Amino acid sequence: MSVRRDLAHVGANLCALGNGTAVANLRVAVTQRLQEGGTWRDGETSFFRVHVWRDQATHLSESLRKGDRMMVVGRLRQRSWETPDGERRSVAEIEADEVGASLKWATARIERAAIPDGDVRRPSASR
Repeated sequence: MSVRRDLAHVGANLCALGNGTAVANLRVAVTQRLQEGGTWRDGETSFFRVHVWRDQATHLSESLRKGDRMMVVGRLRQRSWETPDGERRSVAEIEADEVGASLKWATARIERAAIPDGDVRRPSASR
């Protein structure tokens, strides 16, 4: 399992699969901070595709916007393939288990999502 933090949300696309399952596909950017001689500077920026599924995909699309800082907890996967022209390509992707807003430089107000009665995932009313 990998944990990526302080990611900048680059943009999400929410869609439904043929069976009705919601999926949000987005890219996030993470820039490493480096210290050289007592001074901090930005390092290289890496971009990751993130796939968020089901109710969480809908919650993400209703909560975060392009440019928002976020956190992603999930599984880092690398896929490789060959193009029709014979070029080798690869991409690093994160299958998200959880996503959330980074509160480092922002605030958020939590609003519980409505979950149907009888759903075993229903959170308790008390905190």
